[in-house]
Amino acid sequence: MNSYGVIKRLGETWAGHSPAGKTVRLWNVYGPAESVGERSHVISDWIHSCTNGGVVRSRTDGLEKRQFLYVADCADGLVEMMRSFDTLEPVTDMSSGQWITMRDLGQHVTRLAPGPCSIEYGADPAVARQQVEPKLSAGLHNVWKGTTSLQDGLSLVYSDIERSKGSASGNGEL
Repeated sequence: MNSYGVIKRLGETWAGHSPAGKTVRLWNVYGPAESVGERSHVISDWIHSCTNGGVVRSRTDGLEKRQFLYVADCADGLVEMMRSFDTLEPVTDMSSGQWITMRDLGQHVTRLAPGPCSIEYGADPAVARQQVEPKLSAGLHNVWKGTTSLQDGLSLVYSDIERSKGSASGNGEL
C-alpha cells in the first residue's frame, strides 16, 4: 500500500553499487521515547494503549511471528559494525534472533502494564508473507549479541512512559 519496502530495497541496491557500500537490516527496533502515531512500532503502540485506556486492539489474529531488538542493543551493534566494518559481509541483519508470536508479545505487554490492561485480537490473519530468516551468520554476530531481554526492554519502555507522564504533570524530574 506504500513505497516503504521499495525505498528500502533501492537503498540496498545503491549501497551495493558503492565501493565501500554495506547494508544493515534492522529487525523491529524498539525502545523509549518513540512517538506513537500512524507509522510507530507495535510495541510502542501497544504499551501506549495499555497506559492510556487499558485496552490493546490488534489488527490481526496475533499468530504471526516477529523478532525485536532493543534500541540500546542496536546502538551497541552499530558501533561494533563500525569497528569491524572491513570484515562485514555486504548485507548484515541485526536482530535478537528470537522469534515471538504477537500473542505472546501481547501477554508480556499486558502482564507488565502498571494497571489493568487487556488485548483484543482481530479475526484476520496478518498479510500472508513468506517468513524470511535474518542472516545472523554475518561477521557482526561473531562479535556482538544483544543483551536486553524482551521483558527487560518492555519494562524500560513502560518506565519511560511513566516518567514522561510525571514530567508532563509537573511531578517528574527534568
